[in-house]
Amino acid sequence: MNTLEVLNIAAKIERKIAAIYDIFRKEFKDERQISSFWETLVNEEEAHAGFLDAKSVMVRLKPDIFGDTVVDSEILEQSLSEMEDLEKKMINGVTDFSAALSIALKIETEVVEKRYNKLIEIGDPVIKKIFADLTKKHDHVERIVLVANELGVKVPHS
Repeated sequence: MNTLEVLNIAAKIERKIAAIYDIFRKEFKDERQISSFWETLVNEEEAHAGFLDAKSVMVRLKPDIFGDTVVDSEILEQSLSEMEDLEKKMINGVTDFSAALSIALKIETEVVEKRYNKLIEIGDPVIKKIFADLTKKHDHVERIVLVANELGVKVPHS
């Protein structure tokens, strides 16, 4: 998988995560604080996708400055497939806020932290920098745990 392919599939993953969080936002639309929390995450995930889109444009315009990236496509393809499956499951909604937070924690720890960090470990310097920048901007795990604690919701990691 080359640099452009890596960026494009990662942007798709970010948009799927945003779509899942948007399902949660709609599910809890009558609870202002909770809906606002999900809306913030949706906006941040969309911003991540936009960041990756901007990098894709740069690769297309100036491919020589990015060098050759060879990344095992399985990491990203598995993540995208899991997010697509999860989105389909969530279309019917979730039963409660605790379940939604647990799902979000799993997304942020399994997909974002572990898999993106794996790309940082195995990727070339350009990919390492892009994914390091992407993952350091927003600490969603910390925010999810904080909201859970504030609202007295028990979730893993809290």
